[in-house]
Amino acid sequence: MFMGLIRRAKLVLAVILVQLGYAGLSIISMFSLKKGMSPSTFIVYRMAIATIVLAPFAFILERNSRPPMTWSIIAKIMLLSLFDPAIILRSYPCQLSLTAMICFWGMVEGAILAFVVERGQSGVWSIQFNIKLVAAFYGAMQSVVAYYVMGMVVKEKGPVFYSAFNPLATVMVAILGSFVLAEQLYLGSVIGAAVIIIGLYLILWGKAKDQSPPSQC
Repeated sequence: MFMGLIRRAKLVLAVILVQLGYAGLSIISMFSLKKGMSPSTFIVYRMAIATIVLAPFAFILERNSRPPMTWSIIAKIMLLSLFDPAIILRSYPCQLSLTAMICFWGMVEGAILAFVVERGQSGVWSIQFNIKLVAAFYGAMQSVVAYYVMGMVVKEKGPVFYSAFNPLATVMVAILGSFVLAEQLYLGSVIGAAVIIIGLYLILWGKAKDQSPPSQC
């Protein structure tokens, strides 16, 4: 019982930290976009760095447990890299390898989109050691951590548990924006944040009740 509570607390903390990371990514992305970075190339660089960082670990640590790759799984990864990469874990349970492949196909698909959207604008691919590179590297690390945590949490608690925390990033962005970007925090934002937090608590409470052992007669 106690160990179960500890495990649940770790999962909750991990998801909250992921949402905090997304909030930070939103802030740093605003700075990089104001400096002229293209949203399309930002995604490409973000996914490319994530792939380069994660692929060696996935190759080494999961080389003996990685299931064979099939065209069906590749198609799922290509599709889900555009949307939600969690629910494929049943078909391909190696989380590191799965995360690396999601980042790789996200890079490929992002590059295709960028070449179409930014056609003839070769300058958008220029990147130096400045806020643009920092944003790309931060975004890459956030993708790696977020996809890995998503897989771990969804595998154990289900997609509803993970998705319930997504609005927290919006709340955190509003709070961070008021400090970092000196944006005004309106009463409506405060009320919305309170509603989100209360709703999150109710969802977690409901999930805990669902998973509690049945009472003995």
